[in-house]
Amino acid sequence: MNSADNYILQHQDVYDLQKYVWSGVLLPTTEEEYQARLNISDRTASKLSEVIKPLVDVYGTAQKHCQSFYEDTFRNKLPKLTDDALAYAQDAAGGSYGPIFQDIIDIGSAATPEEIQRLQDDLTARLSDRYIAAADLQVAASSCADDLRNFEQQTREYQSRLAQCSVLVHDKTAQELDDVDNLQRKVKECREEIKADTAEYEHDKLVACTTPSYAWLGFIGLIVASTVAGVYGKKAADMAARIDELKDELARYEGNLKDESSIIADLTAIDGDLKSLLDIIGPAITVVEKMEGVWQSFAQDFFKMLEEVKTDVGSANPIIAHMYEKKLESKWSDVAGAIKKYQQAMDVSLPISAYGASVSIDEMSRKLHAQANK
Repeated sequence: MNSADNYILQHQDVYDLQKYVWSGVLLPTTEEEYQARLNISDRTASKLSEVIKPLVDVYGTAQKHCQSFYEDTFRNKLPKLTDDALAYAQDAAGGSYGPIFQDIIDIGSAATPEEIQRLQDDLTARLSDRYIAAADLQVAASSCADDLRNFEQQTREYQSRLAQCSVLVHDKTAQELDDVDNLQRKVKECREEIKADTAEYEHDKLVACTTPSYAWLGFIGLIVASTVAGVYGKKAADMAARIDELKDELARYEGNLKDESSIIADLTAIDGDLKSLLDIIGPAITVVEKMEGVWQSFAQDFFKMLEEVKTDVGSANPIIAHMYEKKLESKWSDVAGAIKKYQQAMDVSLPISAYGASVSIDEMSRKLHAQANK
């Protein structure tokens, strides 16, 4: 459990990783999808095809990579690890440690060698069962950590290609716009404003183990839609005002220039989200490694006890006392409760279509203005 008395995976770094993986899941993977997402004309799409095609090819690699990682790790391995951890916690809370302690006590008062041997065999079997269960959880956590490391390496591999393609699209598009730097600044400011305004709400939902929902906000990037929906009053008005500033900046461009400005804004948003994805993988690995270390510690405790029982069961008493201090049944009951809360919030299904999970800045502006009046 963590400092908020939640399951260890209900952690800000793991939450942020899941969030930014979704920015990769929602990437367009064909020129047609790219054109539809940005609503650019056939003329512009054709004119820029030579630079857009390489870009969406890399997007396709990133999207496939992120979706595979999300499905394999966030919807398969981590849930399986969590299920097994819950089973362990419920077993421990239900009294699986009690017979171990009782065997130790009974051995100390056993009257015959035969009775001592029977109790030792029983104790060895119980300790072996606990050791194997903890070791299996350690291996599962280690596998998840390996997945994260591989994901980090693969992400770095296509980041350089993505940067090159992004620069080519930017340069070919920007030459027709009069103030690209100001447009990019507006996008970045709007992203930072929304990120800052929703950070507290996101953290509250994290602590409360609330299931997040994600959406791609046009020209701004990935948002936690369920969090933005909870912003009201002045904060909603401020967010709406910032989005309206970006809308006004984009409205300066008409005709074909509108297409170019949309491309620049989208590039800025995607580049920002994918950089955030790479930045957060390392901290998330640390969280999973910490969980791996917890199960490793449990496994080592049981292994040490097994060795002590083989040599001199009497010497196991201080170790038993130490374990009992750390693994009280009431504490395991708390852990089981925390895991159940986490399980209720962890299932986030992939969208049927990336564009079913998109929100335009016009739509978001209307929603925030309405929320500002509540």
